[in-house]
Amino acid sequence: MFRKNTVLLAVALLAAASVFCGCKGKSSAESSSGINWITASDIAGMPETTIRYWFYETPERIALGQKQIEEFQKKFPNIKITGSTAPDNTDNEMLMPYIQSRTNSNIQQSVNIEDLWYVEHGLLYPLNNFPDFREIMNRFDPDLNYTWRDGNTYSISWYMGPNVIYYNKKYLEQIGWDPAKPPQTYSEYYDFAKKVTNPSQNRYAINPWIQEEWWRWQFMVYPFYIAANGSSQLVNADGKTVMFNNPNGIKTLEFFETIFDNGWAAKEIFDDDAYPFISGIAASARGQPDLIRSIKANAPPDFEYVIGPIPIPDGNTRGKFDTYAFVRNFAIIDELGVPEGEARDRVRRASWEFMKFLLSDEQAAADFAAAGDIPCLNNVRDNPLLKPIFDDFGQQMADLMRIGANATIPDMNTPLECEIAEPLQQAYLQVVYNRMSAAQAIEWAEKEANRIISEYVAP
Repeated sequence: MFRKNTVLLAVALLAAASVFCGCKGKSSAESSSGINWITASDIAGMPETTIRYWFYETPERIALGQKQIEEFQKKFPNIKITGSTAPDNTDNEMLMPYIQSRTNSNIQQSVNIEDLWYVEHGLLYPLNNFPDFREIMNRFDPDLNYTWRDGNTYSISWYMGPNVIYYNKKYLEQIGWDPAKPPQTYSEYYDFAKKVTNPSQNRYAINPWIQEEWWRWQFMVYPFYIAANGSSQLVNADGKTVMFNNPNGIKTLEFFETIFDNGWAAKEIFDDDAYPFISGIAASARGQPDLIRSIKANAPPDFEYVIGPIPIPDGNTRGKFDTYAFVRNFAIIDELGVPEGEARDRVRRASWEFMKFLLSDEQAAADFAAAGDIPCLNNVRDNPLLKPIFDDFGQQMADLMRIGANATIPDMNTPLECEIAEPLQQAYLQVVYNRMSAAQAIEWAEKEANRIISEYVAP
């Protein structure tokens, strides 16, 4: 999940940045060996260099990560990788002591909107400094990557999950709904919700997330906002003010206002987000590829489902983008407290070589098979290494990929993308609990987000 930025993190990173900026030493071009390891065409003769890599999230990815290190070190015996499972709860605040003590993973598994705070404080190394950067970058979907306003690219997308709507096929058939034609518009979804909801049987149309965490807005509401607007833009291009208080932005909250006011949405909170759908409490669910994995692992053998797009307001047409893509990416966290020069450049280059290995078609396929998250390659739907894996996951994965083809990341117009999601989530909850109308809530969020932006002081 996302790892939240905090005031404590800000203080820690400001201190760290001062250490970073105070480093003195030889530049890359002044390497004592006479070799610039950032641009060297051959690093076989590079002195032995050690980097760190953390495995995240699942036993499958941990096992795969260990295997990947072994394979990589056979190719580059002069690069030693210390692999370990990421410590628990290593959100941004908890990650900072590791960065300061140089015990963190040199290659960070980040999220694009989280990159920006680190970028603002000089903690990420620009990947476009490497001469083969463009060759690597051209293999990836440009809609799932970004270039920051300073002209640098600090991360490359690794895997993604487009948000779509899952529907219980049996419930659709029970209400006489053609499973091949899931709802496309708000009115169609309302019709489905009205027919399928039966509180006496503890069955509702959907069980939306209603927790407080800011990042939940990105998954629950943002897909509907993007579908309604045809764009992910929340902040004006100059980064100074927000622009989400628009007619379609209001309609997005009105959608949730309608399903909650009519009792079509359950308000229960479960430890397992997939449980309401798999258990039959929710007849539909907003989900990503991980829901396919959960269904495969936990649903009854006769459980059947279909996948449909995020509904759009009546009268709208789908724009260039129509849902949110959660993207995990790779970035290089620079070594704090290490002077510029050969040692620092060797760690950067070694990290880059391992990152390229992890992003290769072969390793992308291995990760897809192990974890089920879709690689961000620009040929993902016709890549011969990926096709057998798509086939193994079944028709639903192909449907998810087809329906979620027009997914995109946030607009990336401000380093405060995470922070402005907080008032947006609070606005959503105000609507859910009938404390504000959709128009009132989004107006409040607009004022609060603009205040956050106006009070921000760049480091």
